[in-house]
Amino acid sequence: MRPVGGRLSDRFSETVVIAPALVVASGGLVAMSLSRGLPGVLISAVVYGIGYGSAQPVLLSAALRISGTRRT
Repeated sequence: MRPVGGRLSDRFSETVVIAPALVVASGGLVAMSLSRGLPGVLISAVVYGIGYGSAQPVLLSAALRISGTRRT
């Protein structure tokens, strides 16, 4: 999901990718907390991974953009 999230943020904007990706990741965590068996845990883990995998590279690039090139 990392290449997809990065390309989408380059094409549109960071917010367009980060917000839905975090909603999907949060939904995966909620589903995981409510699941009662192994299949539910595995499916919700995949959903969480898709959301987090899409958000993480965009969040890193946003942090680098905000911090600038100056290091202290």
